[in-house]
Amino acid sequence: MLLFSGIHLAQSSKPQQFKDADLFLVLLLAAIGVTLNAVIGFAVGLPMAYALSRWWLWL
Repeated sequence: MLLFSGIHLAQSSKPQQFKDADLFLVLLLAAIGVTLNAVIGFAVGLPMAYALSRWWLWL
């Protein structure tokens, strides 16, 4: 049920402009959150987002 409500909210939001690295991170964390666990997705995503914002990781 949470997946369907998230899809519905994503469809109703205004279009966003993402850089390639940001879109990759969003899709990667969504895949991890759905397949494994939301906590694992958060634990992986937080350091990755920090590294991308500091230009320590180039995607």
